[in-house]
Amino acid sequence: MDTKNKKLIELCLLYLFNILFYETNILIYNNHYITFKSFIPLPINFISDNFLDIKIDNDSIYLNTDVKNKNRTIIANKILPYFTENPIPFSFPVLCKGKYEIINSNIFYYEITISEQIKQSWNDETIVIGYGSVYTNKNSNPGWENNTFGYHLDDGTYQYNGNIIKKFGPIGKFGDIIGAGIIYISETTYQPFFTINGILLNKLIPEITIPHKIVPMLGIDYSHIIKYNFGKKEFKFNIKNQLHGRHIISLKNIFFEKTQQNNKFNLSNNEATKKIDIPSKINITFLNNIISELTQHTTNITQLNEQNNFFVLI
Repeated sequence: MDTKNKKLIELCLLYLFNILFYETNILIYNNHYITFKSFIPLPINFISDNFLDIKIDNDSIYLNTDVKNKNRTIIANKILPYFTENPIPFSFPVLCKGKYEIINSNIFYYEITISEQIKQSWNDETIVIGYGSVYTNKNSNPGWENNTFGYHLDDGTYQYNGNIIKKFGPIGKFGDIIGAGIIYISETTYQPFFTINGILLNKLIPEITIPHKIVPMLGIDYSHIIKYNFGKKEFKFNIKNQLHGRHIISLKNIFFEKTQQNNKFNLSNNEATKKIDIPSKINITFLNNIISELTQHTTNITQLNEQNNFFVLI
């Protein structure tokens, strides 16, 4: 096997390693090449970021302490696509009827579920679902600080940059499934949207400009377990009908660029430095088809990186 094909196989395996955390090998690609070219590893879980009083286990979040009325914000494990480094539109996997379809999209979305109660309730307990800058103060709640926004489930308000929209949505309760999404409007401007129990909250939300890299965020001070879903399970809200990549914001993609110094693919994000364990359930024929299609498009890596028309919108 020549060096070029070996590198392509490594790239394919890294891609599948990131995508196949969904524990399936049923994937639908309208165009393998476009999917790879617009790929960036997206968030798959939350991290507690040194909050020892928050437990994150098996897609569940809950307080591991009796300390109440404390402001805590946790963030997702990866930043979202950013125009200086990543392609926008980007590949977004959607589970529908047991199959994942990879769609090029200007939209990111995730959901949480208010699950069983494990502690006695207290005054002013809250969950806040939203997004914000990677530089956000973690001893706060999304929406209180500049460059953050969130739906506050204790009082049904939407808050952003210290501003507040009252009577935005219902107060959260046991069993509710709440979704938070962003539409990329321009390089640093986003249109937020929220859902509850599969229904879009049809309140007007102003666009928000955040001049930093952003991540999904949750404010946690609540007596119930909170389950999160970045796409491992089917969303309650039919997000597929909302997804689109209607205009190109960025053609950057360091995931697929060639590093000049060592003549290797520069696989961005820290996942590239990890040992890749090949899942046994990968369909080898499927993988070979991807490699074959990629090989047809990568006879000249320099030419590949200079292309400006690789986004064929699905």
